[in-house]
Amino acid sequence: MKKHEIGITVWTLICLAAFSMAVAAPRSQDESGKSKNPDAKKAEEKKAGNSQPAIAVHIKVSAEGADPLPNQSSIQLKGLDDCDTLARRGDLDSDGQITFSELPVCKVALKILITGFETKALPEVDLADHKNSTMRIQIRPVGPPILN
Repeated sequence: MKKHEIGITVWTLICLAAFSMAVAAPRSQDESGKSKNPDAKKAEEKKAGNSQPAIAVHIKVSAEGADPLPNQSSIQLKGLDDCDTLARRGDLDSDGQITFSELPVCKVALKILITGFETKALPEVDLADHKNSTMRIQIRPVGPPILN
């Protein structure tokens, strides 16, 4: 092999090695969070739960003619819009109280199940309105629930 052929071969191997290291190197964290598609970025934030702070919501349910509330009374919470993956269920204590923690600030639908009453629903409740206070729900035998 001639001297110039050795130089070309060495130069080719060096370039190839540098290129393969650059391709194989992991991206920095700053670059990995970037996405050309804004919808994909929103979906990632929603999955990570970083898009909104978590809050605790205290709920008190009272039922006309039922004090204390019957055993096995419960409430279901289903996220709407940006929180559509949120779904929680909890049993009400005998005073009709429950606290849901680690909830995102969003709108939810509530379903109230009290033994001896028809299932009642509140189709849209904004949790932001109740993050620093108790959400009070009054159930009547006939008609929709009253949210105070």
